[in-house]
Amino acid sequence: MKRTLTALFALGIAALSPLLAAAPAFSATGASSSVPPITVEDCHLDYSPGGILPLTKTVGPLHIDFRNDAKQPVIEARFKVRLNGRDVIIVDKGTFSPDVEIKHLFRNFSGGEHFLFSRQPQPTCSLVGATFADGSTWSPSAVAASVAPAASAAPKPSLAQFAGTWNCVTAAGSQVVDTFTNAPNGDVLLHQAWTATNPAANGTWDQTFSFASAPGLWTVKLVGSNGWTFAGSSPGFVGNAILFTGIQNQGSARVLVRERFTVDSANRFEHVWERSSGASNATWAPSSYADCKRTTVTLGS
Repeated sequence: MKRTLTALFALGIAALSPLLAAAPAFSATGASSSVPPITVEDCHLDYSPGGILPLTKTVGPLHIDFRNDAKQPVIEARFKVRLNGRDVIIVDKGTFSPDVEIKHLFRNFSGGEHFLFSRQPQPTCSLVGATFADGSTWSPSAVAASVAPAASAAPKPSLAQFAGTWNCVTAAGSQVVDTFTNAPNGDVLLHQAWTATNPAANGTWDQTFSFASAPGLWTVKLVGSNGWTFAGSSPGFVGNAILFTGIQNQGSARVLVRERFTVDSANRFEHVWERSSGASNATWAPSSYADCKRTTVTLGS
């Protein structure tokens, strides 16, 4: 029969072109850059002594000086201005050419009066959006979405993912029921039972799969109702298959055997047994084969 595994998993590998890696910080529009296309060079409020009341000062206009670092004009810049815990969005429209410093005044926050000797709080300004002449836009949220990490790769195949019951049909048409159980100690137990349609009706195989982290190997021990045993080991999954190689004791004979599980999908796997045709393991001959389809999932003990 075939290899035991979890469920089909997909491995995606993305390669970056050297040309892309060498691309400048801004594209033709600047819309795809993770760096803001506008640099805020100054952001402050003026405070002028001599308000309507004695010993007061008046809050003057808000200054925002900025420079367009993109490769094309910006026609709208949106700034978030924070002062004393209050946020205001300032929208500045025009045609702001690349590499030109823009100095604009805004009435937001202006007109208020403070005691002459009180502190003079200053705002902080940050770019929260830009629209370019070609209609493209930039915003921190769009950048964050574009550089968000890809979905986690599918988990590495594991025998524990086979937990449940599978109906298997051999190449000869015999019916076998495979039941995988996850043991509390981490072992995976497989009980195989032939149905009455099989010549070996009511025969069983019980296998215990264990993983040892030190050598990094899976081991399997099998005991059959006919007295046969099998003991083998495997370095683990290669792709969607895991192959155990070992010795099968069948009465007085000892045979070099390998057992392979191949996962075709989350609900289907193939189970193959092969025997060495001679003293060496250079040539293998199929011994038995079964196509297994999942019927129920039991995460049991």
